[in-house]
Amino acid sequence: TQKNKKPASRRKKGVADLSSLMQDEPDDKLTVSENSPDPVNEDDLVGSGKLELPPDLEMYLPSDLWRKVNTSRPRRDTLIKAHDRLRSTLFQLTTFLPSYLAQEKVRRSVPGLVKGEMLNGTLLFSDVSGFTALSERLAGLGPEGAERLTIIMNRYFSVMLEILGKSGGKLIKFAGDATLVYFPEQPEGEQTNWAVRAGLRMLKAMSQFSEIETPIELVALKMKMGLATGSFLAASVGSAKRMEYGIWGETVSETMRAEEASTGPGQLVVNKATVPFLDESFTVSPLSSGFFQVVGDVEDLGDFEIKAVQRRAR
Repeated sequence: TQKNKKPASRRKKGVADLSSLMQDEPDDKLTVSENSPDPVNEDDLVGSGKLELPPDLEMYLPSDLWRKVNTSRPRRDTLIKAHDRLRSTLFQLTTFLPSYLAQEKVRRSVPGLVKGEMLNGTLLFSDVSGFTALSERLAGLGPEGAERLTIIMNRYFSVMLEILGKSGGKLIKFAGDATLVYFPEQPEGEQTNWAVRAGLRMLKAMSQFSEIETPIELVALKMKMGLATGSFLAASVGSAKRMEYGIWGETVSETMRAEEASTGPGQLVVNKATVPFLDESFTVSPLSSGFFQVVGDVEDLGDFEIKAVQRRAR
């Protein structure tokens, strides 16, 4: 006599099961339709237990899609829509983070994880003057002025980010019209030259923003920057509700002081630890503040330091 077998317990499914669930049936059985009231086909249904997504994900999905996913047997096309929507949202959010930090968080997704590490390399801090004057002169145009200012700022940052990306720099953050960039340590301190060449390219590119038209007069944007080489602490701190990424240490302070030590726009100033690694093609002049001004031929900066990088997580 065969004994009755106890029914297998059903595990609740979560967001990690989305991809595997969508592979349960061949793709040729799936028909995705946004508005068609076609009757439900048994082949289009997935799973036998309720798919329970973490409640925190509800804010990232339209209410109707969230309701359809949280049924006893969601349709495969519904899961695909939810999966694609979450991936798209994830990608958009990671663009607000340094690329290396976004990759780290995707690889180890633990809410509220506090982590810090000491990094070595060169920091670049650039500050721009002229945006305040520009905004004041465009304010009289109302909404049109705000739109024009946004376009100009976006064009400025796009130009600078392209230079930094091709020069081996990793954006840490924007701070108003200022930019903080990290050049990871390279053999024989070569990242110092990457940073200096990137800085000189940025200063050269400022000629594109030297005559911006406004209803009152032409406005010029001007840049100065500071570089410092050394080690610093980079850490993610906060709680599961709100995290912040920041850097701390003497090298960070020296980067800011180097920028402040410049005597005028168009200057690139470095700390003492940067000087020994610089190419002989650069002219280095000491300043009374203990920092050094670096001058180079902006017409002969060589090729960009383009490196193969890991694709941003999607």
